[in-house]
Amino acid sequence: MLYLLRVKGDSMAPTLEDGHALLALSPRLIPVKPGRIIAFRRGNDLYLKRALTREGDGWFAVGDNPSRSTDSRRFGPVPDSAIRAVVILRLVPLFLNWRGLLPI
Repeated sequence: MLYLLRVKGDSMAPTLEDGHALLALSPRLIPVKPGRIIAFRRGNDLYLKRALTREGDGWFAVGDNPSRSTDSRRFGPVPDSAIRAVVILRLVPLFLNWRGLLPI
């Protein structure tokens, strides 16, 4: 499945800024690996964080802006079942620089 996501907030700054548009794929199509940005559900909210390490049946995921991020340091590993997508491309503002592609 293909997803179009919009960044809200500054927990992933400077990599991702509020308002950026992202293209993501289901984790069934592209595997979660350390360093990749994932989208996951926690309650009714969808979070975007960087997967760092695998811990048991989940991922320790943190924001790139630690002072502004609610992440695994607070709520623990993200279960595999909560991961909805893996980010593959920043669409907007791709035209602002040449770093539109995120590592996959």
